Amino acid sequence: MNQFFVLCVFAFAFAPTFEARGLFQSLTGSVKPGKCPEPTRLPQPFELKQFLGTWYEIKSTKPVFEKDLRCVQANYQLDSATGNVVVNNSGVYVSNNTIFTVGTAKTTKQDNVLSVKFLPYSPAAQYWVVDTDYKGYALVVSCNNVFGLFNFRDVWVLSRNPTLEDATVKNLVAKLDSVGIKDTQLFDTLQNC
Repeated sequence: MNQFFVLCVFAFAFAPTFEARGLFQSLTGSVKPGKCPEPTRLPQPFELKQFLGTWYEIKSTKPVFEKDLRCVQANYQLDSATGNVVVNNSGVYVSNNTIFTVGTAKTTKQDNVLSVKFLPYSPAAQYWVVDTDYKGYALVVSCNNVFGLFNFRDVWVLSRNPTLEDATVKNLVAKLDSVGIKDTQLFDTLQNC
């Protein structure tokens, strides 16, 4: 409980700074009260090898670490030595500088839920593939509980191409309510690179 108190004090103390940079809005959009919903399984077993490769971000909750980025992509490759997935996320800032973040994803007991880490001492984050056809689209959710009081949740609509048909996007977004990810605002990701 002391950790929660320190986190709240930190958040309120630095809220004006975050707000000045637009970060506070990004952060609060991802924070929801209560616990995360239990991840659902896909109708068929998840095929990790088919999921590997490059995905373009079409829509997302715009997590704080993606602020001011366009042309966001994720590339997943299997590390045959460890069996883990190497995650290489990239995006382009307004200044046209490309940034890369490399992490590791590990399988969990549930085949369509991975555990992702980008820094050695950071906690792992959930990576839940809610829906995919492997060839065209994917809907991914990350929801992580904090002391059982609130959670951080983010959503990504991904495509194998820089664009995705509007009807497919609407169908994917509509699935969020049915898996317990309600009242989530998604923003378009510019793919003009």
